[in-house]
Amino acid sequence: MLAKNKLLLLMLPFLIANVFVSCKKANENTVIDLSESSNLAVSEKWALINTVYVAFRSSYDDTAEIKAPGRLGDIYCIRGHHITAEGENWYLFDKGWLPASSIVIYDNKLQAQFAAKKLE
Repeated sequence: MLAKNKLLLLMLPFLIANVFVSCKKANENTVIDLSESSNLAVSEKWALINTVYVAFRSSYDDTAEIKAPGRLGDIYCIRGHHITAEGENWYLFDKGWLPASSIVIYDNKLQAQFAAKKLE
């Protein structure tokens, strides 16, 4: 019993030091721009392109005319949504339509921007 108490007293300073060291911030250089309230708007969904290259289409079909290119890390506001007869989700942007497989959807622009920085 006495040996256990001595061992506990010897280990106590190390346990306390471990708690303080493990609570340190992981990345102190992260800066988030809160200057625009639109970055936090929850009424609009935002999409981050998660493939190296994607083609915005004129319609929600892989064979539709290409309207514009998109690249990995680009962020766009979602303007519309369509589910095809095959159950595939397509999203409308100012540049055209993209399939759900080429994007990641976020609740606000700030989240999408933060995720895009991690892709760099």
